[in-house]
Amino acid sequence: MTETTLTMENETIPKKATLVVPPLLLVEEPNEIPRRTDVIEFVLKQRAGSTATAPTYKLTVARFCEGTVAEWIDFRKAIAELWRQNGITNPQDRIATIANILRGDSLTAFYESIQEQTTSVDDAGLNVVVDSTEETVFAGLNAVALTVFPFRALESQKQWMRRRMQKPKDLSIRKTVAAVGRLNQSLTFFPNGKESDKFTTGEILEMLEWSIPEAWRTKFDLDGYIPTEFPKSRFITECEAIERNEPKLQIKTDRPLSEETKTHKKSHDIKYRSANNDTTAMYHCTEHGHNHTHSTEKCYTLKNREEKASGTSSSGLSKKSFRKEINSLAKGKPRKKILEMFQAVLQKEQKRLSKSKKSKKKKVIIESSSESSSSDSSDEEMSIQKMSIQHMELNKIDKTDINSTSSKLADETDMTDETDEDKNYLARIQNLEAITNEE
Repeated sequence: MTETTLTMENETIPKKATLVVPPLLLVEEPNEIPRRTDVIEFVLKQRAGSTATAPTYKLTVARFCEGTVAEWIDFRKAIAELWRQNGITNPQDRIATIANILRGDSLTAFYESIQEQTTSVDDAGLNVVVDSTEETVFAGLNAVALTVFPFRALESQKQWMRRRMQKPKDLSIRKTVAAVGRLNQSLTFFPNGKESDKFTTGEILEMLEWSIPEAWRTKFDLDGYIPTEFPKSRFITECEAIERNEPKLQIKTDRPLSEETKTHKKSHDIKYRSANNDTTAMYHCTEHGHNHTHSTEKCYTLKNREEKASGTSSSGLSKKSFRKEINSLAKGKPRKKILEMFQAVLQKEQKRLSKSKKSKKKKVIIESSSESSSSDSSDEEMSIQKMSIQHMELNKIDKTDINSTSSKLADETDMTDETDEDKNYLARIQNLEAITNEE
Protein backbone atom coordinates (compact mmCIF):
# COMPACT_ATOMS: atom_id res chain seq x y z
CA MET A 1 0.00 0.00 0.00
CA THR A 2 1.27 3.44 -0.85
CA GLU A 3 1.49 6.42 1.50
CA THR A 4 -1.57 8.09 -0.09
CA THR A 5 -3.82 5.11 0.62
CA LEU A 6 -2.58 4.97 4.23
CA THR A 7 -3.40 8.62 4.80
CA MET A 8 -6.85 8.14 3.26
CA GLU A 9 -7.57 5.25 5.62
CA ASN A 10 -6.50 7.23 8.69
CA GLU A 11 -8.60 10.29 7.83
CA THR A 12 -12.13 10.34 9.21
CA ILE A 13 -14.86 10.74 6.63
CA PRO A 14 -17.24 13.56 7.62
CA LYS A 15 -20.82 12.44 8.20
CA LYS A 16 -23.65 13.91 6.20
CA ALA A 17 -26.26 16.03 7.93
CA THR A 18 -29.32 14.04 8.97
CA LEU A 19 -31.63 16.93 8.06
CA VAL A 20 -31.76 18.90 4.84
CA VAL A 21 -30.32 22.38 5.37
CA PRO A 22 -31.83 24.86 2.88
CA PRO A 23 -29.87 27.83 1.54
CA LEU A 24 -32.86 30.12 2.19
CA LEU A 25 -35.27 30.09 5.16
CA LEU A 26 -38.76 31.46 5.69
CA VAL A 27 -37.53 34.18 8.03
CA GLU A 28 -34.95 36.44 6.44
CA GLU A 29 -31.78 37.10 8.39
CA PRO A 30 -30.99 40.81 8.82
CA ASN A 31 -28.13 41.97 6.64
CA GLU A 32 -25.36 44.21 7.91
CA ILE A 33 -25.60 47.86 6.91
CA PRO A 34 -22.92 48.40 4.24
CA ARG A 35 -20.55 51.33 4.30
CA ARG A 36 -21.02 54.24 1.91
CA THR A 37 -18.04 53.09 -0.14
CA ASP A 38 -19.61 49.62 -0.55
CA VAL A 39 -22.80 50.82 -2.27
CA ILE A 40 -23.57 52.23 -5.70
CA GLU A 41 -26.56 54.31 -6.77
CA PHE A 42 -28.47 54.08 -10.04
CA VAL A 43 -31.09 56.45 -11.44
CA LEU A 44 -34.15 54.53 -12.62
CA LYS A 45 -37.27 55.65 -14.47
CA GLN A 46 -40.49 55.37 -12.57
CA ARG A 47 -42.25 54.04 -15.68
CA ALA A 48 -40.45 51.59 -17.92
CA GLY A 49 -40.12 52.73 -21.53
CA SER A 50 -40.83 56.38 -20.79
CA THR A 51 -38.91 59.33 -22.22
CA ALA A 52 -35.74 60.80 -20.78
CA THR A 53 -37.67 63.64 -19.11
CA ALA A 54 -39.93 61.22 -17.18
CA PRO A 55 -39.77 61.12 -13.34
CA THR A 56 -36.96 59.05 -11.90
CA TYR A 57 -35.88 57.57 -8.57
CA LYS A 58 -32.65 56.28 -7.11
CA LEU A 59 -31.82 52.64 -6.48
CA THR A 60 -29.04 51.84 -3.99
CA VAL A 61 -27.30 48.50 -4.55
CA ALA A 62 -24.66 47.01 -2.27
CA ARG A 63 -21.50 45.82 -3.98
CA PHE A 64 -21.15 42.05 -3.99
CA CYS A 65 -17.89 40.25 -3.19
CA GLU A 66 -18.22 36.58 -2.15
CA GLY A 67 -21.29 37.31 -0.08
CA THR A 68 -24.05 35.09 1.25
CA VAL A 69 -26.94 33.47 -0.60
CA ALA A 70 -29.39 36.13 0.61
CA GLU A 71 -27.06 38.91 -0.58
CA TRP A 72 -26.80 37.24 -4.00
CA ILE A 73 -30.58 37.05 -4.29
CA ASP A 74 -30.83 40.76 -3.45
CA PHE A 75 -28.20 41.53 -6.09
CA ARG A 76 -30.05 39.58 -8.78
CA LYS A 77 -33.34 41.30 -7.95
CA ALA A 78 -31.66 44.71 -8.06
CA ILE A 79 -30.11 44.27 -11.52
CA ALA A 80 -33.36 42.79 -12.84
CA GLU A 81 -35.20 45.94 -11.69
CA LEU A 82 -32.49 48.14 -13.19
CA TRP A 83 -32.71 46.42 -16.59
CA ARG A 84 -36.51 46.49 -16.61
CA GLN A 85 -37.06 50.13 -15.58
CA ASN A 86 -34.32 51.61 -17.79
CA GLY A 87 -34.98 49.23 -20.67
CA ILE A 88 -31.43 47.86 -20.81
CA THR A 89 -31.46 45.03 -23.35
CA ASN A 90 -28.02 45.24 -24.97
CA PRO A 91 -25.73 42.44 -23.64
CA GLN A 92 -22.71 44.76 -23.50
CA ASP A 93 -24.64 47.26 -21.37
CA ARG A 94 -25.78 44.51 -19.05
CA ILE A 95 -22.20 43.21 -18.70
CA ALA A 96 -21.01 46.72 -17.83
CA THR A 97 -23.75 47.12 -15.22
CA ILE A 98 -22.87 43.83 -13.56
CA ALA A 99 -19.14 44.65 -13.62
CA ASN A 100 -19.80 47.91 -11.72
CA ILE A 101 -21.42 46.01 -8.84
CA LEU A 102 -19.28 42.87 -8.53
CA ARG A 103 -15.92 42.95 -6.72
CA GLY A 104 -13.08 40.57 -5.92
CA ASP A 105 -13.24 36.90 -6.88
CA SER A 106 -16.88 37.24 -7.91
CA LEU A 107 -15.93 39.73 -10.62
CA THR A 108 -13.03 37.49 -11.70
CA ALA A 109 -15.33 34.47 -12.06
CA PHE A 110 -17.79 36.54 -14.08
CA TYR A 111 -15.16 37.86 -16.53
CA GLU A 112 -13.60 34.43 -17.01
CA SER A 113 -16.98 32.95 -17.90
CA ILE A 114 -17.69 35.76 -20.38
CA GLN A 115 -14.26 35.35 -21.96
CA GLU A 116 -14.67 31.60 -22.38
CA GLN A 117 -18.00 32.05 -24.15
CA THR A 118 -16.98 34.90 -26.40
CA THR A 119 -13.64 33.43 -27.50
CA SER A 120 -13.25 30.44 -29.79
CA VAL A 121 -10.54 28.87 -31.98
CA ASP A 122 -11.09 28.45 -35.72
CA ASP A 123 -9.73 25.75 -37.98
CA ALA A 124 -6.53 27.69 -38.54
CA GLY A 125 -5.84 27.83 -34.81
CA LEU A 126 -6.59 31.51 -34.44
CA ASN A 127 -8.67 33.04 -31.64
CA VAL A 128 -11.97 34.37 -32.82
CA VAL A 129 -14.08 36.75 -30.71
CA VAL A 130 -17.80 36.08 -30.73
CA ASP A 131 -20.41 38.71 -29.89
CA SER A 132 -22.00 38.48 -26.48
CA THR A 133 -25.62 37.44 -26.19
CA GLU A 134 -28.22 37.31 -23.46
CA GLU A 135 -27.31 33.69 -22.81
CA THR A 136 -23.69 34.77 -22.33
CA VAL A 137 -24.68 37.21 -19.59
CA PHE A 138 -26.77 34.68 -17.67
CA ALA A 139 -24.05 32.03 -18.04
CA GLY A 140 -21.59 34.46 -16.42
CA LEU A 141 -24.04 35.09 -13.55
CA ASN A 142 -24.48 31.35 -13.16
CA ALA A 143 -20.69 30.93 -12.86
CA VAL A 144 -20.65 33.43 -9.98
CA ALA A 145 -23.63 31.69 -8.34
CA LEU A 146 -21.73 28.40 -8.26
CA THR A 147 -19.12 30.04 -6.01
CA VAL A 148 -21.83 31.33 -3.63
CA PHE A 149 -24.33 28.48 -3.26
CA PRO A 150 -23.63 25.08 -1.66
CA PHE A 151 -23.61 21.82 -3.60
CA ARG A 152 -26.98 20.92 -5.19
CA ALA A 153 -28.55 23.99 -3.65
CA LEU A 154 -31.66 23.96 -5.86
CA GLU A 155 -32.52 20.33 -5.07
CA SER A 156 -31.97 20.87 -1.33
CA GLN A 157 -34.18 23.96 -1.30
CA LYS A 158 -37.08 22.29 -3.10
CA GLN A 159 -36.79 19.11 -1.03
CA TRP A 160 -36.91 21.12 2.21
CA MET A 161 -39.93 23.11 1.06
CA ARG A 162 -41.81 19.90 0.25
CA ARG A 163 -41.00 17.85 3.37
CA ARG A 164 -39.40 19.90 6.15
CA MET A 165 -40.90 23.36 5.96
CA GLN A 166 -42.93 24.29 9.08
CA LYS A 167 -44.78 27.46 9.94
CA PRO A 168 -42.92 29.40 12.69
CA LYS A 169 -44.95 30.02 15.85
CA ASP A 170 -44.24 33.75 15.93
CA LEU A 171 -45.06 34.24 12.22
CA SER A 172 -48.65 34.79 11.14
CA ILE A 173 -50.18 32.72 8.36
CA ARG A 174 -50.36 35.70 6.00
CA LYS A 175 -46.65 36.42 6.46
CA THR A 176 -45.89 32.72 6.07
CA VAL A 177 -47.68 32.63 2.72
CA ALA A 178 -45.74 35.70 1.60
CA ALA A 179 -42.46 34.11 2.67
CA VAL A 180 -43.22 30.93 0.71
CA GLY A 181 -43.93 33.06 -2.36
CA ARG A 182 -40.62 34.85 -1.91
CA LEU A 183 -38.76 31.53 -1.77
CA ASN A 184 -40.57 30.30 -4.87
CA GLN A 185 -39.63 33.42 -6.86
CA SER A 186 -35.99 33.07 -5.77
CA LEU A 187 -35.59 29.58 -7.24
CA THR A 188 -34.72 31.05 -10.65
CA PHE A 189 -31.67 32.78 -9.15
CA PHE A 190 -30.17 29.50 -7.97
CA PRO A 191 -27.39 27.87 -10.07
CA ASN A 192 -28.94 26.46 -13.25
CA GLY A 193 -32.34 27.68 -12.07
CA LYS A 194 -35.13 28.13 -14.62
CA GLU A 195 -38.74 29.27 -14.66
CA SER A 196 -39.85 25.66 -14.81
CA ASP A 197 -38.27 25.03 -11.40
CA LYS A 198 -40.90 27.14 -9.67
CA PHE A 199 -43.79 25.48 -7.84
CA THR A 200 -47.31 25.78 -9.14
CA THR A 201 -50.17 27.27 -7.13
CA GLY A 202 -51.53 23.84 -6.24
CA GLU A 203 -48.13 22.65 -5.05
CA ILE A 204 -47.70 25.75 -2.92
CA LEU A 205 -51.11 25.18 -1.28
CA GLU A 206 -50.19 21.58 -0.58
CA MET A 207 -46.91 22.62 1.06
CA LEU A 208 -48.69 25.28 3.11
CA GLU A 209 -51.28 22.76 4.31
CA TRP A 210 -48.60 20.43 5.69
CA SER A 211 -46.57 23.27 7.18
CA ILE A 212 -49.31 24.40 9.60
CA PRO A 213 -49.89 22.70 13.00
CA GLU A 214 -51.67 19.35 13.10
CA ALA A 215 -54.53 20.78 15.18
CA TRP A 216 -55.34 23.18 12.35
CA ARG A 217 -55.50 20.35 9.82
CA THR A 218 -57.80 18.46 12.17
CA LYS A 219 -60.11 21.49 12.21
CA PHE A 220 -60.09 21.54 8.39
CA ASP A 221 -61.01 17.84 8.35
CA LEU A 222 -63.93 18.38 10.74
CA ASP A 223 -65.23 21.24 8.62
CA GLY A 224 -64.82 19.28 5.38
CA TYR A 225 -62.39 21.84 3.97
CA ILE A 226 -59.71 20.67 1.51
CA PRO A 227 -57.22 23.51 0.79
CA THR A 228 -56.13 22.28 -2.65
CA GLU A 229 -59.73 22.48 -3.94
CA PHE A 230 -60.07 26.18 -3.10
CA PRO A 231 -58.00 29.30 -3.85
CA LYS A 232 -55.20 30.57 -1.67
CA SER A 233 -57.34 33.38 -0.24
CA ARG A 234 -59.74 30.84 1.30
CA PHE A 235 -56.82 29.05 2.94
CA ILE A 236 -55.57 32.30 4.49
CA THR A 237 -59.08 33.14 5.77
CA GLU A 238 -59.52 29.75 7.44
CA CYS A 239 -56.12 29.88 9.10
CA GLU A 240 -56.58 33.44 10.35
CA ALA A 241 -59.89 32.43 11.98
CA ILE A 242 -58.05 29.73 13.93
CA GLU A 243 -55.28 32.16 14.88
CA ARG A 244 -57.73 34.68 16.31
CA ASN A 245 -59.43 32.06 18.51
CA GLU A 246 -56.28 30.24 19.58
CA PRO A 247 -55.43 30.72 23.29
CA LYS A 248 -52.45 32.94 23.93
CA LEU A 249 -49.50 31.29 25.60
CA GLN A 250 -48.28 33.06 28.74
CA ILE A 251 -44.67 32.96 29.81
CA LYS A 252 -44.42 31.37 33.24
CA THR A 253 -41.84 32.64 35.67
CA ASP A 254 -40.68 30.92 38.83
CA ARG A 255 -40.75 34.10 40.93
CA PRO A 256 -41.68 37.75 40.50
CA LEU A 257 -39.08 40.16 39.26
CA SER A 258 -39.16 42.06 42.56
CA GLU A 259 -38.03 38.95 44.44
CA GLU A 260 -35.14 38.04 42.14
CA THR A 261 -32.77 40.59 43.66
CA LYS A 262 -33.84 40.00 47.27
CA THR A 263 -31.35 38.03 49.36
CA HIS A 264 -32.43 35.95 52.34
CA LYS A 265 -30.19 34.52 55.01
CA LYS A 266 -31.12 31.30 56.75
CA SER A 267 -30.47 32.67 60.23
CA HIS A 268 -32.48 35.80 59.45
CA ASP A 269 -35.52 33.76 58.42
CA ILE A 270 -35.35 31.60 61.56
CA LYS A 271 -34.79 34.44 64.01
CA TYR A 272 -37.38 36.93 62.78
CA ARG A 273 -40.01 34.66 61.33
CA SER A 274 -43.50 35.28 62.64
CA ALA A 275 -45.01 32.54 64.79
CA ASN A 276 -48.44 32.98 63.22
CA ASN A 277 -47.19 32.50 59.67
CA ASP A 278 -44.90 29.57 60.45
CA THR A 279 -47.17 26.51 60.65
CA THR A 280 -44.46 23.89 60.18
CA ALA A 281 -42.25 24.82 63.20
CA MET A 282 -41.07 21.93 65.42
CA TYR A 283 -39.59 23.85 68.41
CA HIS A 284 -40.53 26.83 70.53
CA CYS A 285 -38.14 29.34 72.09
CA THR A 286 -39.12 32.26 74.32
CA GLU A 287 -36.53 34.41 72.55
CA HIS A 288 -37.00 33.39 68.91
CA GLY A 289 -40.53 31.97 68.87
CA HIS A 290 -41.46 28.94 66.74
CA ASN A 291 -38.49 27.61 64.78
CA HIS A 292 -36.97 24.46 63.31
CA THR A 293 -33.70 24.30 65.22
CA HIS A 294 -33.89 24.64 69.02
CA SER A 295 -36.05 25.02 72.12
CA THR A 296 -35.74 27.39 75.09
CA GLU A 297 -33.45 25.00 77.01
CA LYS A 298 -30.98 24.79 74.11
CA CYS A 299 -31.00 28.46 73.15
CA TYR A 300 -27.43 29.74 73.02
CA THR A 301 -28.58 33.34 73.24
CA LEU A 302 -30.24 32.78 76.61
CA LYS A 303 -27.33 30.70 77.89
CA ASN A 304 -24.80 33.37 77.01
CA ARG A 305 -26.98 36.01 78.64
CA GLU A 306 -27.15 34.01 81.89
CA GLU A 307 -23.40 33.44 81.89
CA LYS A 308 -22.70 37.14 81.49
CA ALA A 309 -25.13 38.03 84.28
CA SER A 310 -23.67 35.44 86.68
CA GLY A 311 -20.04 36.17 85.79
CA THR A 312 -19.29 32.55 84.82
CA SER A 313 -18.80 33.09 81.15
CA SER A 314 -16.12 31.47 79.12
CA SER A 315 -13.98 34.57 79.52
CA GLY A 316 -13.34 33.74 83.26
CA LEU A 317 -10.00 32.43 84.45
CA SER A 318 -9.47 28.84 85.53
CA LYS A 319 -6.52 27.57 87.63
CA LYS A 320 -4.46 26.84 84.58
CA SER A 321 -5.29 30.11 82.86
CA PHE A 322 -4.64 32.00 86.13
CA ARG A 323 -1.09 30.66 86.27
CA LYS A 324 -0.54 31.54 82.61
CA GLU A 325 -1.83 35.05 83.19
CA ILE A 326 0.48 35.57 86.16
CA ASN A 327 3.48 34.23 84.25
CA SER A 328 2.79 36.52 81.31
CA LEU A 329 2.45 39.56 83.58
CA ALA A 330 5.59 38.68 85.54
CA LYS A 331 7.72 38.03 82.48
CA GLY A 332 10.95 40.04 82.63
CA LYS A 333 10.50 41.06 86.29
CA PRO A 334 12.88 40.22 89.17
CA ARG A 335 12.08 37.05 91.05
CA LYS A 336 11.55 38.92 94.29
CA LYS A 337 8.88 41.10 92.71
CA ILE A 338 7.22 38.04 91.23
CA LEU A 339 6.87 36.39 94.65
CA GLU A 340 5.46 39.57 96.14
CA MET A 341 2.87 39.72 93.37
CA PHE A 342 1.89 36.11 94.02
CA GLN A 343 1.47 36.81 97.72
CA ALA A 344 -0.62 39.96 97.17
CA VAL A 345 -3.04 38.19 94.86
CA LEU A 346 -3.34 35.10 97.08
CA GLN A 347 -4.00 37.13 100.21
CA LYS A 348 -6.77 39.03 98.48
CA GLU A 349 -8.39 35.81 97.29
CA GLN A 350 -8.15 34.28 100.79
CA LYS A 351 -10.03 37.24 102.24
CA ARG A 352 -12.77 36.83 99.64
CA LEU A 353 -13.05 33.14 100.36
CA SER A 354 -13.38 33.68 104.12
CA LYS A 355 -16.16 36.20 103.60
CA SER A 356 -17.96 33.96 101.06
CA LYS A 357 -17.86 30.96 103.46
CA LYS A 358 -19.61 32.94 106.22
CA SER A 359 -22.33 34.23 103.90
CA LYS A 360 -22.73 30.77 102.39
CA LYS A 361 -23.35 29.17 105.82
CA LYS A 362 -26.02 31.76 106.64
CA LYS A 363 -27.86 31.18 103.38
CA VAL A 364 -27.75 27.42 103.80
CA ILE A 365 -29.20 27.64 107.35
CA ILE A 366 -32.04 29.96 106.22
CA GLU A 367 -32.90 27.81 103.22
CA SER A 368 -32.78 24.53 105.21
CA SER A 369 -35.09 25.89 107.94
CA SER A 370 -37.65 27.13 105.39
CA GLU A 371 -37.75 23.88 103.47
CA SER A 372 -40.25 21.24 104.58
CA SER A 373 -40.09 17.48 104.24
CA SER A 374 -42.64 17.56 101.37
CA SER A 375 -40.61 20.02 99.21
CA ASP A 376 -40.00 18.97 95.62
CA SER A 377 -36.66 17.86 94.33
CA SER A 378 -36.74 20.66 91.82
CA ASP A 379 -36.46 23.35 94.57
CA GLU A 380 -33.37 21.68 96.00
CA GLU A 381 -31.72 21.69 92.61
CA MET A 382 -32.40 25.40 92.23
CA SER A 383 -30.76 26.22 95.59
CA ILE A 384 -27.73 24.09 94.79
CA GLN A 385 -27.42 25.84 91.44
CA LYS A 386 -27.48 29.27 93.16
CA MET A 387 -24.78 28.15 95.56
CA SER A 388 -22.59 26.93 92.74
CA ILE A 389 -23.02 30.22 90.88
CA GLN A 390 -22.01 32.22 93.96
CA HIS A 391 -19.03 29.96 94.55
CA MET A 392 -17.88 30.57 90.97
CA GLU A 393 -18.21 34.32 91.49
CA LEU A 394 -15.87 34.18 94.46
CA ASN A 395 -13.24 32.23 92.56
CA LYS A 396 -13.12 34.80 89.76
CA ILE A 397 -9.82 36.69 89.54
CA ASP A 398 -9.88 40.42 89.43
CA LYS A 399 -7.71 41.18 86.46
CA THR A 400 -7.65 44.90 87.16
CA ASP A 401 -5.87 44.34 90.50
CA ILE A 402 -3.27 42.18 88.82
CA ASN A 403 -2.69 44.77 86.09
CA SER A 404 -2.36 47.59 88.66
CA THR A 405 0.10 45.54 90.71
CA SER A 406 2.20 44.70 87.66
CA SER A 407 2.29 48.37 86.55
CA LYS A 408 3.52 49.45 89.98
CA LEU A 409 6.24 46.85 89.89
CA ALA A 410 7.30 47.91 86.41
CA ASP A 411 7.93 51.49 87.63
CA GLU A 412 10.55 50.36 90.09
CA THR A 413 14.08 50.38 88.79
CA ASP A 414 15.55 47.79 91.09
CA MET A 415 16.33 44.91 88.69
CA THR A 416 19.03 43.15 90.70
CA ASP A 417 18.86 39.42 91.46
CA GLU A 418 19.87 38.04 94.86
CA THR A 419 21.82 34.81 95.17
CA ASP A 420 20.03 33.74 98.36
CA GLU A 421 16.65 33.79 96.61
CA ASP A 422 18.01 31.66 93.80
CA LYS A 423 18.33 28.76 96.18
CA ASN A 424 14.80 28.99 97.63
CA TYR A 425 12.94 30.19 94.53
CA LEU A 426 11.74 26.84 93.30
CA ALA A 427 10.59 25.73 96.73
CA ARG A 428 8.54 28.86 97.34
CA ILE A 429 6.94 28.71 93.88
CA GLN A 430 5.88 25.13 94.52
CA ASN A 431 4.30 26.17 97.83
CA LEU A 432 2.36 28.93 96.15
CA GLU A 433 1.14 26.58 93.46
CA ALA A 434 0.01 24.13 96.13
CA ILE A 435 -2.00 26.91 97.81
CA THR A 436 -3.68 27.87 94.52
CA ASN A 437 -4.50 24.24 93.81
CA GLU A 438 -6.16 23.88 97.22
CA GLU A 439 -8.25 26.94 96.55
